[in-house]
Amino acid sequence: MTRSRSGDEGRSGGARLQRILWAVALGLLGLWAARTMVGDVYRVESASMLPTLGSERAGGELVLVTYDRSPPERFEMVVLFRDGSNVPEVKRVVGLPRESLRLRHGELWIDGQPYSEPGTRSPWIPIFGPDNAVEEHFAMERGDGDSQGVGGEVRPWTRSDEGWQLAALDVPMGSARGLMRHHKGLHDGYLGGEGEVVQGSGEAGDGRIRVDVGLGELAQGGGRLRLGLLKAGDTFELVVELAQVAPPPPPANGGPSVPSVDTADGAEGAAGDLLQARISLTQRWTEEVVLEEQVLFLRRDAELALSLELHNRYLRGALRADSGAEAILATRVTEVHAHPLTRRGEAQGERRTYGAHPWLGGEGLAATFNNIRVDRGLAWTSRGSVGVHGPVLLGPDEIFVLGDNSRVSRDSREWGAVPLTAVLGRPRAVIYPPGAMRRLP
Repeated sequence: MTRSRSGDEGRSGGARLQRILWAVALGLLGLWAARTMVGDVYRVESASMLPTLGSERAGGELVLVTYDRSPPERFEMVVLFRDGSNVPEVKRVVGLPRESLRLRHGELWIDGQPYSEPGTRSPWIPIFGPDNAVEEHFAMERGDGDSQGVGGEVRPWTRSDEGWQLAALDVPMGSARGLMRHHKGLHDGYLGGEGEVVQGSGEAGDGRIRVDVGLGELAQGGGRLRLGLLKAGDTFELVVELAQVAPPPPPANGGPSVPSVDTADGAEGAAGDLLQARISLTQRWTEEVVLEEQVLFLRRDAELALSLELHNRYLRGALRADSGAEAILATRVTEVHAHPLTRRGEAQGERRTYGAHPWLGGEGLAATFNNIRVDRGLAWTSRGSVGVHGPVLLGPDEIFVLGDNSRVSRDSREWGAVPLTAVLGRPRAVIYPPGAMRRLP
């Protein structure tokens, strides 16, 4: 007996539907297993972790979270559920089990000492970048349209298509006339989602300044570049003193030509085309002290990348030239000083900084400055009470967590310590909205 075509087609259609249903069921099972054992997506609408995570726009951000209940490391971000709350929260771990913790003057103190471990670093938070207007945030003597200052002196700073031009050949050494200063200071704000500066209301003690510099003419007696930071009563600077290298004598009758100079630092050329650069890190309280120093050679037309940072009581300065020459200086700051106004009680007991900073510039040279960037370290305001008015001792299974946006964050300063069992996992990436997609550090 011959099988009907309609019967075969019916059985074939049923088998196809069965395969589709199995595929859907397996997909749902896999999704359930992934959400149960691997991770999930959570919405973060709070501003407590800005600018690292979250958004001030409606809807916030969707964050991919992987489940991980292993003990977290210091400064790691975690997702947790507090007792009595069914809303997941993202915070940063700053205190670990069995530690004594206190927040003083915006700094983290562990076991009675200011935290100063160079290998474990909290993130930098940008507060000024190349897309922001320098003239709105830095104060300087500008010569645009009126090049004459008091007494006929030339105002050294002008804006051009190449960047900010410094004409400081006649500016005396040690003068502040060749500097531009970030008059808004190292505040606890951040760069928003559109690159705008969200001004903070408090002070951030740790900071970093970076800038690209193109060298031009040098005064007869030499010149220098400067980057600077203030913290409480101390002034920290990266100083690059530049001096012309004297050319060798001309060759004798029929002798060889002038030899090239090839240094271990990468600068190469005739001796008359080189500059000697003495790079130093200094600290000034009542007098200036050189903490670290290094010497290398640079081309006269070198393009430099300079940076200075103070982070967890470690001071670090760097110079990198387009030739490959490089100097990196780093040291722990062993002695810090309060500002005299603070000691007189005019800052309500806070270790405040008085003065505009950071700064950049120089004397005795002409140079072009570009790509100015200012970052701050994490800073915590004295809101709340736990760990603020006195130390808090964490138990063997407790951690202390804070939000990066300290002035609005509700965290362990109000709640107290959090048990390790409250930790659900780690945020890994922002997956929505599309314009904000990024991996999380």
